[in-house]
Amino acid sequence: MKKPGRYYTGSIKNGGEAEEGSSGRKEKYLVMWPTIPAAEGGSSDTRVVDVIRELVELDFDVDFIFWKDLEGSMGKAALFDLGVNRILGPYENSKISRHPPSDLNGYTTIFLWSWTNSKFMNWILDTVRYLKDINGAVKVVSCTDETGMALSRLSKGFPGSDKDVLRNWILENRPVQILGKDVSDLPSAMQTTSLEVNDPTVKELVILETLVYIISTALVGANEGVLEMLNLMIPAKPAMRLSSIIPTTRRPSRSWTFSERKDILFIGHKSDANDNGVIWFLREVLSKVQAGSMLHIVGSVGVPDEFCKCYKFGCVSQDSTRVQCHGSLPTKELVDLTSSVKAVINPGLEPTGVAKEICRAMALGTPVVTTSYDGTFGSTLGVNEGVIQCPPLDAACFAKALNNYISNENEWEVSSRKAPLFLETHFSAQTFKKELGEIIRVVESDKVRVLVSGDARKNGESMMAQNWHIADSLNKKDGFEVLVKGVLDPPIDGVKGFLADSAGVVPLPTGFQFNAIIRQSWPPELAPPSLQNCYTGCRVAQYLPWEFGSLPREWMSALVKNNDEVWGPSEANTRVFVNSGIPPSKVRTVPCGVDCRELNLVASKSPASALNDGVEDDVVFIFSGGLIPRKGVDILLEEWNSLFCAIDKPSSLRVKLILHTSYELGYGNQEVKEMEEMVRKCNNIEWKRKEWLEREEYIDLLRGADVYVAPFRSEGFGVPVVEAMALGLRVIASTGGTSADDYLNDQNGYPVRVTSAVCRHYPCSGGSDLCVFPPCSNGKCACKHLVESPMWFEVERVELRQKLRDALIDVLASREWKQKQNQLPQSNYTWSKPTQAQNDVLDKYCWDAASEEYANGIKAMIARL
Repeated sequence: MKKPGRYYTGSIKNGGEAEEGSSGRKEKYLVMWPTIPAAEGGSSDTRVVDVIRELVELDFDVDFIFWKDLEGSMGKAALFDLGVNRILGPYENSKISRHPPSDLNGYTTIFLWSWTNSKFMNWILDTVRYLKDINGAVKVVSCTDETGMALSRLSKGFPGSDKDVLRNWILENRPVQILGKDVSDLPSAMQTTSLEVNDPTVKELVILETLVYIISTALVGANEGVLEMLNLMIPAKPAMRLSSIIPTTRRPSRSWTFSERKDILFIGHKSDANDNGVIWFLREVLSKVQAGSMLHIVGSVGVPDEFCKCYKFGCVSQDSTRVQCHGSLPTKELVDLTSSVKAVINPGLEPTGVAKEICRAMALGTPVVTTSYDGTFGSTLGVNEGVIQCPPLDAACFAKALNNYISNENEWEVSSRKAPLFLETHFSAQTFKKELGEIIRVVESDKVRVLVSGDARKNGESMMAQNWHIADSLNKKDGFEVLVKGVLDPPIDGVKGFLADSAGVVPLPTGFQFNAIIRQSWPPELAPPSLQNCYTGCRVAQYLPWEFGSLPREWMSALVKNNDEVWGPSEANTRVFVNSGIPPSKVRTVPCGVDCRELNLVASKSPASALNDGVEDDVVFIFSGGLIPRKGVDILLEEWNSLFCAIDKPSSLRVKLILHTSYELGYGNQEVKEMEEMVRKCNNIEWKRKEWLEREEYIDLLRGADVYVAPFRSEGFGVPVVEAMALGLRVIASTGGTSADDYLNDQNGYPVRVTSAVCRHYPCSGGSDLCVFPPCSNGKCACKHLVESPMWFEVERVELRQKLRDALIDVLASREWKQKQNQLPQSNYTWSKPTQAQNDVLDKYCWDAASEEYANGIKAMIARL
């Protein structure tokens, strides 16, 4: 039972001449077609019908969208008979944007046919832009046979139609440069090119066509000439052949032997290519063809009056012995005429698509003489003995080939037998299915292209290190291709890095191919992404770890306008984004990751016996990070001093604090002196001050400790805290509204409650000012106004001291248990927390797991309306 369809002339919600059938199909295709009658200069390409039929047979859901008219084989009823689900159009005088995005969501692939008409190409471009903005992951297949002819017309603007000059112009003026300006102002962009042509419409058309191809996944042509031009215009995209299915079922009323056959035949409609070719043949070749052979001309091709005059009632030949003009013929008469001549000609003087009448002649066993511009043939199709190809304007070659077919029966018989075999090999339904299947395979295997925008250094500061791992982990996943805009150190196999705004550097050879951009740098990129990186359908995420209650007021407009989403590494971050005014629909939590492979590799180099594990060994607490107020270093020193540096502490208590601070910013001189004095008086604190450790040294430092302490006032995520958990340390950290809520709880660590407070210490500068922005000098940075007063947290000091005691007791109990080889399950004891912490980190925050969060976030962002 045929599935019913729907036909829409207005809003989908308000229109419809038939009810929609249920599809339940796996993927949704949209076929775009000009539907211009051939009589008006439109395309007669029948591949669109074959594509629809095959897609339906493959169980895809197919919608059809058209520009102007539906008629004949492309009529409404015929399309529904093919299995089209719904039809949208016409759009000659309206825009696709009249439909709400929700009506056009869910397409996976668009098949579009281009046509050499600038108004239509503008519609194609507008429509594809709109659909890609709605369906960010949609793939676009651009089919054309017109491009070769358009570029041939273009080449007339050069003396002698020099193909090399044309190629150089395309390479120098490829619309990559044009789109770097303002794509909405095409005439202005066109003025930047150096091309001089007779017809400015041609230049506009080529630019428009190239724009369409730039936003396409794959390019499709029917012959080598078209593929050559496509590869020239867009060298980075796969240009693939999709042949026509030439019916071979037409049969003449009888068979004509060689001796019965006579004359030669041309079939074609009116066009510059056909008109000029026929005129050249009549004036330069026909007189050289064996006497007694007449040229029959069928179709609306333009013929000089000296040979034929055509009227409404028919055509009158002026030289009835050499030329007979038939005008249009019924199919049966044309088949008989083609079967009764000795050769069919195509004297083309410029590139053409597949000449279907030539193919039909070969199917009937009639040899062909044509020029090398005929797109039906090509070197990759092999030697074909059913056709002779001559160079354009080579009258001697043309006449010799025809005379040979007219007089040499043996050669004619060979060509007559070989001609149908050529069609069976290259223009059959089986060949078409194979080629379309390959196109679908290439399109479906096309990777999601991701640009990580920001320096990526594996051993750099936190944002740089995260960028490197984002690129590395996504690159390892199937279906992703990753580039880095910025420094990439060390290199990653398969990932290309390029410096921002480098002269002449385009990240991909034709640009505009990124599906998603992840921007992370300090300060953040707020400007719109370059068109050379992000064209229509591209999605942009700003990754923004943030530590203070609300965002800068001056950022808000750009964050919302120039990004599809704003990502934060923790729920605490994303709450800040929403509270600052970013719509919740544009906010996503995507956690930072931890390089567990590297942690385990370094750990494997140090034997377990080298670690503090004996009952008599010091219990080592550690902090690592910047000496800045939000990290809470002053809090840690004060509570350590009161708990473990008291005069009456037991002499048997052996504890130690390692304080590793790599940089200093924000504490006043007096505050630093007070901390120095606490360290001096307390002989169980080792302060590794202003020490930047190599990665392996840093990991070894953590592994030598038992407890990691992070009583921070604010933290975007806390990668060192999670790394400590991954290494099996017990962790004490601030929770209760902080980023650590995402990964720390009573089962895997020692959470310390906090209370929210207005930040009154530097870098907060009174009111709503926050001073953490470049430029920075002499320990001070520039200030910006926040949406609200900057906020952070203060830990509950009594609870912090208790958690320090609890961690100490648990470490000692664990050591004693190990020493006694107690057989009770370790999970019964609080000292099992490190094992639980390691499992929790492995499940979510090691890069193997965290990369899934990034991949899913990218896919979801691309798919969003």
